[in-house]
Amino acid sequence: MKSQHTEMISNLLSERNRFILIGLTGRTGSGCTTAATFLEQSKPNFPKLNEVRVETNEYFKGLDRHRYKNIHRYATKNHNPFFSIKVSDLISAYLLNIHDDQLSAFISECSAGKYSVEIAKIISSKNLVQTKVKSESYKKITKKILEHNCDQKLTENELKNFYLYMSLIRIFTEKFKQQLNDIEEKLYLNVYQAAGNSIRRISKVDANFNGQTFIPSSIYHLPETINKVIKLIRKVQKSKPCYIVIDAIRNPYEAKFFKDRYAAFYLMSINAPNDDRKAYLQRVHKYSVDQFDDLEKKESGNTNITNADFVSQNVQKCIEISDIHIFNPRKEPENHNVLKAQLAWYVTLMQHPGFITPTALERVMQIAYTAKMNSGCMTWFNGFDYPS
Repeated sequence: MKSQHTEMISNLLSERNRFILIGLTGRTGSGCTTAATFLEQSKPNFPKLNEVRVETNEYFKGLDRHRYKNIHRYATKNHNPFFSIKVSDLISAYLLNIHDDQLSAFISECSAGKYSVEIAKIISSKNLVQTKVKSESYKKITKKILEHNCDQKLTENELKNFYLYMSLIRIFTEKFKQQLNDIEEKLYLNVYQAAGNSIRRISKVDANFNGQTFIPSSIYHLPETINKVIKLIRKVQKSKPCYIVIDAIRNPYEAKFFKDRYAAFYLMSINAPNDDRKAYLQRVHKYSVDQFDDLEKKESGNTNITNADFVSQNVQKCIEISDIHIFNPRKEPENHNVLKAQLAWYVTLMQHPGFITPTALERVMQIAYTAKMNSGCMTWFNGFDYPS
């Protein structure tokens, strides 16, 4: 009887093990990309208990020490590498899909009309030209992913080339980022934020997107593209476990899109103390005080563009509606052990619900969440605040 009971539990949990979808969110510099890169590894080095510290203080205390020992043991034996869908890579696919003149005009618009010579060099650069030539062989894949009125499925041969296509786009994005930042620090961020806003407004990238009529269905164009990639990854994986992490969700309606469609979706916010994050961005990415303040406004949805609630980033709201909140101290740039330990903790619970008992903090958070749900205001229904 006991073996039957054990087998039944194993079968129930195996369903949770087959598919996990995590959407990362957090302000720039919080560590979303660091988290996604760690989850991608086939054999990540999960830190031992005595290695998880904030400066000289142990992070886990009391019963949490014993809980983490069990988590570490389970995570080490049962880790499956995640496939990382970088939203910036998909935005690159949109950018590569427009004509060179349109791309040049778009970058120029994002840099206030400056750097025409430098932008022309990027357009004629080996990185862009070769990527466009190579992407010609993946033209049908691009069309089926980006054009949502195209219901055609990928052929078997296209499925085999799907990962090669995604690798090509990722390599391009890394080089393109460097090219843009070589012209002006943060130009990459400005271009990709504007491109995301353009897609949410008119379903494509266009230099004059702010002056065009807002198309309501465009709100979900980017998440629908991500969803197509998710389905393709699941199809390629077939019967094997399929773990996916999205890096990163910046608009609350994009988060809602996945919450409505996947029971196995978890919105995970990565949170770094503001002072630590500011110091990190100033030290590593050379942000000035004004640039940091401007970034904070953009990521909080405080912009002057029309239909900002739907079109622009609102990381603050994404953090508010997150299912999981992770603390990531940034005082030691090369030490990510606290982040890694928490990722191990929550991925283990996704794989094996109830593996450990809730911590004191988690119990308090559950009480707070339940109290919030007792509100009579319908705008708080399901934790989502709709604009009036």
